[in-house]
Amino acid sequence: MPDPSRAAPPLDDEASGGLRGFLADLAAGDGSAVLITSRAPEDWLGDYPRVTVGGLARHEANEYADALLAGDAAAAGRRAGREFADLMRWLDGNPLCMRLVLAPPGDHRPR
Repeated sequence: MPDPSRAAPPLDDEASGGLRGFLADLAAGDGSAVLITSRAPEDWLGDYPRVTVGGLARHEANEYADALLAGDAAAAGRRAGREFADLMRWLDGNPLCMRLVLAPPGDHRPR
């Protein structure tokens, strides 16, 4: 990704066709594997096996929120409200979403 603090832009038609061709070439051979991560099903890539991975468990999401909000003195008060619990349910343990929403402005480094 050109900017790790932002989502990658969609591929244009030429680039997406190139990726589909690359995957087809690999699938035609033996012994190759490709790992692509995405929050979307990416059906446009073709009919390949997929493994769906859910978000963090509730206790893991809370620990990650602790790490993201460490050093923010006002965060403790905000976390006590119902709104924060609703936000955590909406984020559903997705680490990238949690980092983008909970981390202090400008601090979107992987943790």
